Amino acid sequence: MYCGGGPLNAEHVWPQWIAKYLPHEKAEHYRLTESADGQEVQPRGFRYPFTTEARCVCKPCNEGWMHELERSAERVLASAIQGDAVVWHEWRQAIAATWALKTAMMVEHADAPPTRTIPRLIYPPFRQFLRPTTMTQVWAADHVGENPHPFGHAQLRAQVVGPEGTVEPDDAEPYVLVVGAGQLVFWIVGHLVQGAALYRPKASITSKLIPIWPVRPEASWPPSESIVGDDGLRELVLSVGSP
Repeated sequence: MYCGGGPLNAEHVWPQWIAKYLPHEKAEHYRLTESADGQEVQPRGFRYPFTTEARCVCKPCNEGWMHELERSAERVLASAIQGDAVVWHEWRQAIAATWALKTAMMVEHADAPPTRTIPRLIYPPFRQFLRPTTMTQVWAADHVGENPHPFGHAQLRAQVVGPEGTVEPDDAEPYVLVVGAGQLVFWIVGHLVQGAALYRPKASITSKLIPIWPVRPEASWPPSESIVGDDGLRELVLSVGSP
């Protein structure tokens, strides 16, 4: 999915190193789909976490840059996953944001194409620079709940204002994602409009978020308030709107 190479490997969408830092017990998995017609819950079985796989990457990518990213990410993220306070300087923020977007891409490829929200045009520059694009923003949050590896995403119908005016949703392809492990959760908002102003989160959730991409001189985690339970995660996915 990154380089067009093959043959494809089956790869865990959540890396196995996370299981070292969290209870590894069987739990109920499910998928919640929400639309204008209401909610639909699809049971996904009672199984161990961190076992979902996707056949979407080639061996050179899997054993090359992706392996190196996971080695770096474990050193940066393990403490926060367990709930310990951390301070990330610029390069640690960049690794955390890169890992968050890569993991979200992997999770999306474990499901059918119509459910994917990350634009395909983001993949080439992400692979080239191993960083989120300038049209991507990432925040870190603290999640209090039983879900060991939460994930949520949505396609947005929002217009994006760029340097040359308003871009319609079909061209801007705006999206929002929540992905995490343990207590560490990332909120990702992005689109395809070069030069658009940075998004400002709603005032009601700013105390629950630490911006990490674009990087800041320093990011102290956790934030002053936590995201509580699956309802809190759902609220975060649906919270993108007018600040």
